[in-house]
Amino acid sequence: MEQPDIITKAEDFVRYIFEHKIPSNTYIYHNWVHTCQVRDEVLVLARQAGVTNGDLDILSLATLFHDIGFSEAYVGHEDYSIRIARDFLMKEKYPVEKIQVIEGLINATRVDVKPKTKLEMLLKDADTSSLGKSHFHIYTNSLRKELNALQNADLSKKDWAKENLRFLAEHEFYSDIARERYTAVKEENKKLLEAELQLLETGFDIKSGRFRKKDGEWNTITGNRAAQTQFRTALRNHIDLSSIADNKANIMLSVNALIITFALPLLGKEIAANKILLFPTMLLLTVCVVSMIFATLATRPIPMKGYSSIESIMAKKSNLFFFGNYFRMNYDEYEKGMYATIGDDDILSTTIMRDLFFLGRTLGFKYAHLRKCYTIFMFGIITTVIAFVIVFAFF
Repeated sequence: MEQPDIITKAEDFVRYIFEHKIPSNTYIYHNWVHTCQVRDEVLVLARQAGVTNGDLDILSLATLFHDIGFSEAYVGHEDYSIRIARDFLMKEKYPVEKIQVIEGLINATRVDVKPKTKLEMLLKDADTSSLGKSHFHIYTNSLRKELNALQNADLSKKDWAKENLRFLAEHEFYSDIARERYTAVKEENKKLLEAELQLLETGFDIKSGRFRKKDGEWNTITGNRAAQTQFRTALRNHIDLSSIADNKANIMLSVNALIITFALPLLGKEIAANKILLFPTMLLLTVCVVSMIFATLATRPIPMKGYSSIESIMAKKSNLFFFGNYFRMNYDEYEKGMYATIGDDDILSTTIMRDLFFLGRTLGFKYAHLRKCYTIFMFGIITTVIAFVIVFAFF
């Protein structure tokens, strides 16, 4: 039980540091989510490479501590990571020879250090595995924003694309399992970067139809104050209209319920004495019931799956600002998805548009049902009154 216990303690310790000493609003890339992703990735690589349980524990601990030094400094954080890991593990009476291995693993994550051992290769490959992921552009955009915020850099998307192409050209995966797992997607990402750089240099994005501004950034909702104001106004209007629709539906439900509650008992005695009143009474009942059905449809909640995968979020097919898309997720999944959303202006802009679109579409269904409800009630009541007049006049 010693190994799982030390890993659990390390998780709690490292997470506390990230949450209290490494602000997530500036450390957009190197955060707790990134640490968890690298840890998950290195364990997958290690198991496929045949690493034993003892070494898996060492890899877990090294990965947990490999970026903790950002709590002390941005440049040269590895030195601080090693010191913090050593102090923590020594205090927990972890074996000294294993601590030395962990220190070597953390040191191997430096950009300019080539790994020597099998474990160092696996951790180094896991730390740069985002280069071989289909959502590479999201990860790298988060890193650009982090550098701009923490190092007072002014990297435009054009400059960053050039830097990424240079890094991809110089980068290599060291373990056989990582080369097999990531190389193909890495090459695809390289081609996408080359295409993006070409578009950035021309100033027009064929896919989105957006022109580049003078500073090299793409026009998005998040960077356009007029668009933000318009979307806020539209969202507020949609919410107000939805509330009005619900009130109208409740009025129709109440009115029809009152008619059924009071009219039927009163007419019951009259029907017993005069059977011809049965027809207009049934007509009135039908009108009320059908009106209530459409009023209920107007207020009925939409179906909600309650779960959004990280793949759907990064593919801009989900909106985590609506509770119906995340209430079945655990907090870690939601946190990871939200960081992905707010870390990329394109995803955030698409999320805002999806929110407005689906709110508007739901509102359209509400008012369509309400129109049917009011139309049926209006003409139905007129027809019912005429029917009662005819019955009382001629029968």
